[in-house]
Amino acid sequence: MRNHVRHALVTGAARGVGHATSLSLAGRGYEVVGVDIRQQRSNGATATISADLSDPSECDRVIAEAGRIDVLVTAHGLLEPRSIESTTVEDFDRAVSVNLRSVFLLCQGSAPSMAARGWGRIINFSSVVARTGGFSSAPYAAAKAGVIALTKSFATAYSSRGVTCNAVAPAAIDTELNAFLDEAGRQRIIDLVPVGRFSTPEEFAALVVYLAGDDAGFITGATIDMNGGWVMT
Repeated sequence: MRNHVRHALVTGAARGVGHATSLSLAGRGYEVVGVDIRQQRSNGATATISADLSDPSECDRVIAEAGRIDVLVTAHGLLEPRSIESTTVEDFDRAVSVNLRSVFLLCQGSAPSMAARGWGRIINFSSVVARTGGFSSAPYAAAKAGVIALTKSFATAYSSRGVTCNAVAPAAIDTELNAFLDEAGRQRIIDLVPVGRFSTPEEFAALVVYLAGDDAGFITGATIDMNGGWVMT
């Protein structure tokens, strides 16, 4: 694999961590296909795909249109703040379809061809609320906890064939996903973080670049809690 250009599929590429990851991978010579439901700004991607990943057929289409995938990064997500009392079945199903089912389908569609070539990297984004429970959305927290279990399952199934699968569980990223927080809400989160600040998308992109490389070949089935010390396991 060292003599070939590697191909990466990055979801959530229009903003935040996905955007920063696309830029970082492209800057290191990867051919990047960026996926998002939104219009994508310049992110270094060789190609872009617009898709609603809550739709299983759209997940299939993304895999087909992307072609070769050596590195899969699932950085998309949907967080709709709701109290437990006001959460409907439709809210729950939407959270699971975007944040969990789509991750399974993208991994399922990518891993076999990676294994056939004897090399691959899957990096899924979970969340600190998978560890703590959701303070703003119980379905989101449940789905992100499911991402950790899925990651372990794919690591168990594919690591012996050269495909590693890991999760990243972030907290307090300064992105649009947390735009619903007012200043008091942001401060409450900062007070939970020993580092004392929000993180940047670029910090996570750097971690993804490492996990996507050859030097991370002995890391699989892991969930990396990159949360400024909010949760220490």
